[in-house]
Amino acid sequence: MQVEQASKILNTIMKKDGVVKDTDWQIFVLSSRGLYVKVMRKLRDVGLVEKRMGEFRFAEDFSNAMSKLADYWSQIVKSYSEGDRSIEF
Repeated sequence: MQVEQASKILNTIMKKDGVVKDTDWQIFVLSSRGLYVKVMRKLRDVGLVEKRMGEFRFAEDFSNAMSKLADYWSQIVKSYSEGDRSIEF
């Protein structure tokens, strides 16, 4: 359900020419407000969507977020290969 909700949010922003007013948040809801809130938070946390000046839009710094994620993963792999078994996800 989370993947479907994320898809609805991203496709809706695209169909609305890249901008959706935050007051129109209901158009994003797939099955429940709770699911929408959870998924929107994740999309914003990873840098796919941003809220700026009362509008949701695609974030321009998504590539930066992916670079940070790649660096984080590299650190995990390195720590693990050096014997660190305290890593948890």
